[in-house]
Amino acid sequence: MSYKGLLTSFIMLCLFGCKESNPGLDLEQEQVTTRRTDQFQAVAAIGPRLVVVGNFGVWLESSDRGNSWKRNQLPGQPPFIDIVSCPNQTFVALDFRGRVWLQQPDGQWLSKQAFDDGIGMACDNANHLWAVGEYAQILTSADGGDSWRNVAISDEDLILTDIQFITDNRAVAVGEFGTQLTSTDGGQSWQTGAEIAPDLYPASVYFADQQRGWVSSVSGTLYATTDGGNSWQLQQTGTSAPLYTLVPLNDSLIAVGGQGTVLSEQNDWHPWVPKEPFYCYLRGAIDIGADQLLVAGGNGCLKVIDPLKEVVVATEFAGGQS
Repeated sequence: MSYKGLLTSFIMLCLFGCKESNPGLDLEQEQVTTRRTDQFQAVAAIGPRLVVVGNFGVWLESSDRGNSWKRNQLPGQPPFIDIVSCPNQTFVALDFRGRVWLQQPDGQWLSKQAFDDGIGMACDNANHLWAVGEYAQILTSADGGDSWRNVAISDEDLILTDIQFITDNRAVAVGEFGTQLTSTDGGQSWQTGAEIAPDLYPASVYFADQQRGWVSSVSGTLYATTDGGNSWQLQQTGTSAPLYTLVPLNDSLIAVGGQGTVLSEQNDWHPWVPKEPFYCYLRGAIDIGADQLLVAGGNGCLKVIDPLKEVVVATEFAGGQS
């Protein structure tokens, strides 16, 4: 069976679940005047600068590593689903309509050429943009999103969900039915790699080096490889919650997902249980230094956590309660 309809319905529910109003307020003012239900989808960082994107064109920015935030909303309310940071110190966001958005030096966002059905993004060390999506598309832009080239090896009815450049030359993309595509020439050509697992719908892929990698899924399963993706082994996670994002944290790997799930990998996977549990679904996470993660998700859930000490360091709600 195809997961396309399920994926589309799920993303649309996450993106458009609630009505927006009053853009441009800072978070402290918002909390006094209204309850929000922003559905945050992804986070990115450039040094102490953090950007969170979500539904209805909402984006939050912090210039001080998450100590304070400013909420903004773009005209047209683009439904953001991903954001990356490039080596040239640029944030690039992707919306569900297949448009890319580049943040300019003055902080404004510039919308670039559209393509069909983008799902996930990456930016390589040469500042080339990459996007994957439906029909096995692997799209790349060398001019900041002005033009795009499809380097896919087929146009079959297959959704690719995530892409990572492990080195300048080595890259991997994953998708439904446990699909793995690999490149050894900087993404110019792609080959079909070993199947991860039958009927697997990956949500995130992360390789720590050319041999060790992990893939998380929307069903809560997680697979690992120690031979560069030639074979994959199921790892026990103890959860059935969707695991949307994999992010490194020092010598560990963190998986975040639904029901406030945070798992840390230290030889095997351990659930992180804070002293004050929270239950909002978590879509994005990023290492912000000092053994801390910024996590973001549904109902305006935005937190700085320390998984090793099992504490919530700071909490902001741009929306309703989790």
